[in-house]
Amino acid sequence: MPRSHDEVADRIAEYHALGIDEFVLSGYAHMEEAHWFGEGVLPRLARRGLWRHRARTPADRDAASLPVAV
Repeated sequence: MPRSHDEVADRIAEYHALGIDEFVLSGYAHMEEAHWFGEGVLPRLARRGLWRHRARTPADRDAASLPVAV
């Protein structure tokens, strides 16, 4: 069942309140899901004070834009 950006942000906030601070998110198709989450959910979490972008300097922003596989 599709969820709205607000519903996803609400669930993440609930998990955060329980002490969970790291998440593994996945979906298919990956690129579309990443855009959906980044453009819709992250701004809502930022407004709630639950997320901020880590990049602080131009060098950090360049490094943050590189794809990383762990």
